[in-house]
Amino acid sequence: MNWQESVPDKILKQMIHSKIQPDYKRLSFMELFAQMLLIVPKRSSCLFVEAGALIIDQEENRILASGYNGPPAGGDNCFEVGCSRVVGGEIRKGEGRCRGLHGEVNAILHTVKYGIITKGMSMMSSRKPCYDCAKIIANSGLNKVYYLFDYNRKGEDERPEETLKKANIELIKYESTYLKSLPDYKNNSRVFENY
Repeated sequence: MNWQESVPDKILKQMIHSKIQPDYKRLSFMELFAQMLLIVPKRSSCLFVEAGALIIDQEENRILASGYNGPPAGGDNCFEVGCSRVVGGEIRKGEGRCRGLHGEVNAILHTVKYGIITKGMSMMSSRKPCYDCAKIIANSGLNKVYYLFDYNRKGEDERPEETLKKANIELIKYESTYLKSLPDYKNNSRVFENY
């Protein structure tokens, strides 16, 4: 006998419909973390990219820290003062012009700030880490990095993967079934990828 059979219809109608279906499956923690990576980057002050990362304890299914791309604490926000890479009507790349830190770095720095040990923990990032982030991750003690979208920055090569591999850190593209089912999934991937 199904537990729902003993509950009056007037009560069943007040319940969350999907949760009383026989095929209901509870959201996994990895899916939960993936969904959170659509929200955390909304704190970004960057005018071009919203990206973020979570440091997670997979044994306890807990988020230890989060980070998103943006300037150092107390720094100028691009949406308030403009992008420092836009010079003379052109977007200048490189030369250390960007005032922001990537979400991966900010997440790791938050663990340092609050005394959280990262050794043996994992990271989930909205995008595959760039080379600079991979170098920092390699020294962080993390053992796995999951990412949702590829990092399609022009000129990016295999150095991030090689760096993490040499540090014995697994790099895993997380295929979120839930995110792929969202009507605006492609729009979200574009937000993360077009940098």
